[in-house]
Amino acid sequence: MPAMFKYPFILYLFLIILFSGCDKNDEYRIPVTTVRIEFRSSALWSQYGVHAFPDYQKFILNKIPNKEFYNVSSATGYGGVLLVCGYSNQLYAYDLTCPVERDPSVRIDIDEETYHAYCPQCKSTFDVFEGTGSPLSGTAREHKYMLRSYQVGIANGLYYITN
Repeated sequence: MPAMFKYPFILYLFLIILFSGCDKNDEYRIPVTTVRIEFRSSALWSQYGVHAFPDYQKFILNKIPNKEFYNVSSATGYGGVLLVCGYSNQLYAYDLTCPVERDPSVRIDIDEETYHAYCPQCKSTFDVFEGTGSPLSGTAREHKYMLRSYQVGIANGLYYITN
């Protein structure tokens, strides 16, 4: 390769490597654990589902919403599951565990004035109603720690949350 093409090519290659991945958020701070929440009837979805912005519901196995909601195959992730109905009425689900704290007993909550999720311990805030789980402020933003997201689906007219 002629010298006049070699240096711009090397510089171009270096810039591609430098900028590819420098601004990525980390969704994998929370350990992978099974998530399986089934709304076994439309009545259960009516009672425990989310229907319009800014509805949200928390699921913690055998505790929230209640013991009778769950079955033997139910699993609610590492620290529980947050289900929200976003701005465009899309359904999103996240692990309740703060990715900074990484402790299943330190759970995010929703600020009903700003519609952001926040950690009561580290004070980080997260976007949950846009469907990203991205950090907005605090230590989570400094380190680019996102909330772990889960899939919300529908099969045969019944909703489920899984990973």
